[in-house]
This record gives sequence, C-alpha cells and structure tokens, in this order.
Amino acid sequence: MFQLAHMYSSDLKYITSFDISFGGGGQQINKKITIGRAAVTDGEHTDGSDGDIMGTIFHEHVHFLCFISDLFPVKYMYSVEDGVVYSEKVLIGEELEDEIAFMKKAYDLFILSKWNIDYEKYSYYPNNYEQLNENQRKELDEYIKDKEIIPEVALIYEQYVPSNHALNELNAHNKTLEAIPLGLFTISHKKIFFYEKEIRRYQKMYDFGIKIEREYNYTPEGHKNNNN
Repeated sequence: MFQLAHMYSSDLKYITSFDISFGGGGQQINKKITIGRAAVTDGEHTDGSDGDIMGTIFHEHVHFLCFISDLFPVKYMYSVEDGVVYSEKVLIGEELEDEIAFMKKAYDLFILSKWNIDYEKYSYYPNNYEQLNENQRKELDEYIKDKEIIPEVALIYEQYVPSNHALNELNAHNKTLEAIPLGLFTISHKKIFFYEKEIRRYQKMYDFGIKIEREYNYTPEGHKNNNN
C-alpha cells in the first residue's frame, strides 16, 4: 500500500481540494478527495496542525488507492458518483416488553376505562400503578385478565453495512497510523486517540457485517447472493 501511495503521490495535487463548507474531516468520492472544516479549523478530534491535515490527506489517499485498485469494492446506494454506501436495517431478533412498561400501559388503559364508568371514584386512584393498594392491584389484575392484555413484542433491528466498507475504513485508519513511524508526517495525540477509537468502532461494524452476510447470504460488497 505504501509503494502504491508513493506511485500516485504526484496525483494528490490534482485530486485534492479544501472545502471549508464540508463539515467533516475528509472524504474520497469517485477519485476526488475533499478536506473539510473539521480537519483544518475547528475539528473536535484534531488540533488543526499541518501534521494532522497531512494525516487526513493520507487517510483519504488510501481510500483513493483502494478505489482505483478495486480493493474492498462495495455496493453504492445510488451511484459511484454519489459515494453513499448501501446499508439497510436487518431484523436480528425480538424483545418482550418489560414488566414496568407493560404495567404502566395496562394501568393507563384501566384508569381511562374506569373514568368513563365512575370518575369520582377512580379519580382518587394513584397516578402510578406501583402505589396501588392490595385491593386496587387485584382490580387491575382482573382488568388485565378480562381484557386479555399481554406484553408487546418489539422487533430489534441493526444497521447492516457491507463488511468491505468496514475493511476499507480499517485499512485507511491502520495505514495512517503505520505511516507515522515511517516519518511521513506527525499527528497529534488527539487524532491518534480518535483513530484508535474509530478502529474499534469499525472492527465491530466489520464483525457484524460478516455475521449478517453469513446468515442472510450477502456478499462482502453488500449484494444479495441468490446463487445458493
């Protein structure tokens, strides 16, 4: 990767631009690198030093090299020019409504129904079901049984992003950190800490992407594999 970066280093001045209106640190879309405000002036994860800016350029250059080499190809949501990687929410399980939420919902229904019958009596009932006395609680339990109120089942979704996208980011972050001891640039501790945190985040994204691709028959690019 470093040899490839050296080979294409002369192209950087032609494909890289600074755009203060872009709030992010940097981006590479369709062989064009943009360095934004977060890398230059008021970035939360950088001190705005020349080294940090150079590190951001190198990071995006690694993305550029992967793009032109077709390394870690991905499915795009709209088009290559748009640069938005395909993703979707995948159903990974379900969760039963917890007892506190269920009882609160049941008590609200109970009180509303009873107000229509005898408001004077039930207006004195506590606001919270946990404050009911024994007789009131029995009355609520009977209402729940009579109306056949049961806990709801909540579906749990997780955002799936193609594993190749996560690999691309892991590669760019790792190669940027590996370039520091080579003397290519020096970046701040703030940016190093941020990159290390991002590596952990993308590793989790990659692990989840692999899991989804194996279970739901997706390719690493994000395409549904219908061959099996």
